[in-house]
Amino acid sequence: MHLGGIVNPLTGDAFVQRIKKGDSVSFIGILEWLNKSYRSYETILVYVDNARWHTSEIVQIYQSLRPRIVLEYIPRYSPDLNPVEWEWHELRRVATHTKRFQSGDECFQAVSEHFKSRIGKNTMYRHLT
Repeated sequence: MHLGGIVNPLTGDAFVQRIKKGDSVSFIGILEWLNKSYRSYETILVYVDNARWHTSEIVQIYQSLRPRIVLEYIPRYSPDLNPVEWEWHELRRVATHTKRFQSGDECFQAVSEHFKSRIGKNTMYRHLT
């Protein structure tokens, strides 16, 4: 099971999506979700790490077609600067680390419940704005 995560630093809320795999096509799917979810925003600024699927040619082409989505790259080897990394750490600590799941669906259910339980409570990101 692969997950794509997003943290909104304005609200501190984190969102997760199940994706087929960590690749450019899945990443573009997440960007499209952002594009549709934040229609009223003139610019959608997305901070990402330097994973290959964030920097690929197909992602660059997608960006040229959606100029309001702007990707900013976090310095290499700086996971402490990436709010979604903090969220993954919390997810593992609270919801998945000591659990055994019978299926990917059961695991994703636990992940989804964890993220839903944190909406409106994620204040650690607000200092980034």
